[in-house]
Amino acid sequence: MTPIIFEKVLKQTSQGTLLKNITLTIPAGSQIGLKVTHQESRCFFNLLTGKTRPTSGQLVRNDTTIMANLTTDGGTPSLP
Repeated sequence: MTPIIFEKVLKQTSQGTLLKNITLTIPAGSQIGLKVTHQESRCFFNLLTGKTRPTSGQLVRNDTTIMANLTTDGGTPSLP
């Protein structure tokens, strides 16, 4: 199985830049954790699952099955 690769990924919205110059390789079968804001997390997983595309950079997913469990620690309120 091939890894998921983020190469210099940038994601901008009308409110500004959410992710900037992200370079990351996620080997097949890996589990990852992220310490980011709610908006950055949602943006990252939308890119990862193919719901949105990066503004620039390259994202390689290669028909990979992605299981995502989005949870909250309960200490931080959700943003609208």
